[in-house]
Amino acid sequence: MAAGFIGGCAAVLAAPAAPASAHATLMHTAPNAGAILDTAPAQVVLRFSENVRPVAAQTKVLGPAGRRADVGEPTASGLSVVLNLAGGLPNGAYLVSYRIVSADGHPVSGGFGFTVGPPSTGSAVDGGAPTTTGNGGASVDPVVGTALPVARYLALAGLVLLVGPALLLCTLWPPRLSRRGPARLLAAGALLLAAGTAAEAYLQAPYATGSPLTGVSTVDVRTALTGPVGIALLVRLGVLVLALVPLYRLARHGSRTAARLLVPLAVAGVVTWPFTGHSGSSTESRLTVVTDSVHVGAMAVWLGGLVVLAVFLLRQATAEELGAIMPVWSAWALGAVAALGTAGLVQAVVETGTVAALTGTRYGLLLLAKAGLFAVLVAAAFVARRAVHRPRAGGPPRTRLRWAVGTELGLAAVILAVTVVLVQTVPARAALVRSTPPYSATLATKLYSLRVTIGPAAVGDNSVALTATTPDGKPLRVLEWFATASLPTRGVAPVTVPLRAIGTDRATGTVALPVAGRWRFRFGLRVSDVDEAAVNSTVTVR
Repeated sequence: MAAGFIGGCAAVLAAPAAPASAHATLMHTAPNAGAILDTAPAQVVLRFSENVRPVAAQTKVLGPAGRRADVGEPTASGLSVVLNLAGGLPNGAYLVSYRIVSADGHPVSGGFGFTVGPPSTGSAVDGGAPTTTGNGGASVDPVVGTALPVARYLALAGLVLLVGPALLLCTLWPPRLSRRGPARLLAAGALLLAAGTAAEAYLQAPYATGSPLTGVSTVDVRTALTGPVGIALLVRLGVLVLALVPLYRLARHGSRTAARLLVPLAVAGVVTWPFTGHSGSSTESRLTVVTDSVHVGAMAVWLGGLVVLAVFLLRQATAEELGAIMPVWSAWALGAVAALGTAGLVQAVVETGTVAALTGTRYGLLLLAKAGLFAVLVAAAFVARRAVHRPRAGGPPRTRLRWAVGTELGLAAVILAVTVVLVQTVPARAALVRSTPPYSATLATKLYSLRVTIGPAAVGDNSVALTATTPDGKPLRVLEWFATASLPTRGVAPVTVPLRAIGTDRATGTVALPVAGRWRFRFGLRVSDVDEAAVNSTVTVR
């Protein structure tokens, strides 16, 4: 039964790996993608939706004839990555190419181009510089892409085989039964947790850089281990090492002192899980770290206890012993199920937020599938609970209990596999941001025609790009630009949108839109000492 629990979803986890789903989104660049500049900028700035770390060797700027235009290594500061450019750069097309690692450990790569002066005949790439930014999933070696979710699954299975047996050994285990079987489960759990966590820690390096399994340097590994995910995995391994002696004493003697030592260590180990997934980098990280920790801990208690019941107690305990054990376990399992459901609901609301995100994204559909499996699992648990509270003469009916517990474990194996896939999938909110087209419109007055682009038209930082022409379509010299944004339905008064002129007929800026809704933008242009006009536009922000 335990072997089936560990390997029940091998086919799912061993499926061909797709490109990694990156979880940080490129929100704004300076200069803008496709910009035509009079002179070369001193630096290139990339701003993302969450804190990121650049992969130095793959984040660069290429100039005409493919020559490097950046100097030194890229630097990261919060949401931004900065590349300093060399002085005296020639006119021509430039390509910015980047690969970064988001706060939840997932890589993202892309590129965009801009031009300095009249485009040169020799550009950074064939056909000239591209004019759009990239937000795609970064390429990952297929072996690494398959090995990483397998490692995560093994670590979760190891946690289950540690927590459940440890809990039942120090509370409900009948004194007359040998402790050797559960002790072996504890040893298997420790081995799986250590192997899965160590493998995941190493795999962060080739996953981040896109290298083959053995194609990373010591520097790559060190960089991966000093990131948020790497630190969390090292802490987990450290907690496991500290827990080995108390676990041994618990397995051999049922030591109460060992049990008391294991409680804080178990909490510390469980709390590392949110920081290796979406929860540690979500917009509501304080909440999601708590709920994810509760989710993982409750799962380990429930499923680990079920393994002990299925493999040992339902086979070896007497009817009288089961009559004493099962009501207590049933109450604990009910509490664990309630915690699982509540924590899962909170996380679903944070990561999706809308019905469209739940039904229109891969993450949302996986979440619905997980919820459906969980509902069936709860139904199986209900059957087991009825068997406990309505026993026949001689104690709870073992056949029905074994069927219910076996069904719970089989479904749990599938749910754990879905959970691992969810960790690899772009959260629903981020997926909607990427799929949301930027707002684009042409607004006209008697003095000018203004092309407005606002992207991604989603909650968070949005870039604003303005291009002014005369009514007959010729470039217009603008002396002064101004813009405001307001949300009347939520009582948000007009706030100034800072704009920076690029040449005489273009301007760019960035505005933070904290909530969704129909935002009202007002753009004003002064085209002479006495001529000035403003236009209004309503932008739906998701």
